[in-house]
Amino acid sequence: RDPASDSTIPLGSPDIVGKSVLLVDDTPFFREIVKRYLTSHGILITTAVDGRDALDHLARESFDLVVSDIEMPVMDGWEFCKSARDAGYTMPILALTSLNKRSHANRANECGFDDFEEKLDHDRLLAKVKQLLARPKIQSAETAK
Repeated sequence: RDPASDSTIPLGSPDIVGKSVLLVDDTPFFREIVKRYLTSHGILITTAVDGRDALDHLARESFDLVVSDIEMPVMDGWEFCKSARDAGYTMPILALTSLNKRSHANRANECGFDDFEEKLDHDRLLAKVKQLLARPKIQSAETAK
């Protein structure tokens, strides 16, 4: 039996297996694709449907990383990231979007995103997630102040 073909064995490297990620995306299709992909690498995923929902999750739980869409109803990714940073959350936040990277990279940086990746490039996404998860984190807004 080939362990690589067993879907119950995470494909991730030990440095990301068991890490917690909050995935914020209003589109069920993209949310499920990214969730399945990251979960297959041993990452624990919690999902939120918009920025306001994500802020509620941050108030209740601790995450190693947040991966957030930009274009969402209720509270978009720009406002969510700025609100999270203003509240004192210091974990890495990755913008995940279908928008053109070059034209939005400066705005992402100004809002407090640590980096910016396109939705459908799973290899680049995984590499960026691994890089950001390697950073030390502060548990919550309370400990960040």
